[in-house]
Amino acid sequence: MSRLLDPTARRPGWAPPPVPCEDCGALLEPVADDGYSHAPRVCRSCQNKRYEAKIAGTPEGARRKRRKTLHSKKRRLELRIERDQAALAAVLLELGAQAAREART
Repeated sequence: MSRLLDPTARRPGWAPPPVPCEDCGALLEPVADDGYSHAPRVCRSCQNKRYEAKIAGTPEGARRKRRKTLHSKKRRLELRIERDQAALAAVLLELGAQAAREART
């Protein structure tokens, strides 16, 4: 699997140089030369874009697109629910404080 290069990490002098992604040019961490691994050519996000383009016209691509749409809708609704619950809690605290002030007077 390709990993993006961490520019802040110290690299030993004997390590191979970073490899640029074929599509976007981002620097990738080279794979250890163990005889089994292949040098990375594209980063993970570009691999995903290539796969999405490959399956775009297939039924699997349509299902995948619909699923991604539903996941993003779910995430937006969950964030809205959290925000509204926080607003509700603030209003309830304010009402409780107001009721306590009125009870004292």
